[in-house]
Amino acid sequence: FSKIKNIKKVAQLPGVKSWTYKGYNDIIASEKLFEEMTVGKEYYFTTGAHASIIRKGESGLEYLELQSDFDNGYKLLDEDALINRFDASKVRVVDDKKIKSESVLIEINSLAKNKNFIKILSYINTKA
Repeated sequence: FSKIKNIKKVAQLPGVKSWTYKGYNDIIASEKLFEEMTVGKEYYFTTGAHASIIRKGESGLEYLELQSDFDNGYKLLDEDALINRFDASKVRVVDDKKIKSESVLIEINSLAKNKNFIKILSYINTKA
């Protein structure tokens, strides 16, 4: 669920509400996607090298941290978090050339209504 290739496939499932932004700057891409968010709703979001559940509250944006050894829960999602937690970059360079990367935002409620997505979830953490 953290690889962009797989996230894009999930985003394209029928009935799933999603937005994708491709550009040279992950911070700008993220900000464009954040404009699509509604207060009180949760989203699956990826940019840079990380993916997380995020939400827009009355006090701003937050991401759900679940991999910390000592401090899990919702954290402030600002430019510092994008750079340091998501590994977002203002420019990606490979072989001296700027490359575009993709950021994706998926509305969680639309995933819950998709039978294909529910089936995919049944394979997580199972022997099969």
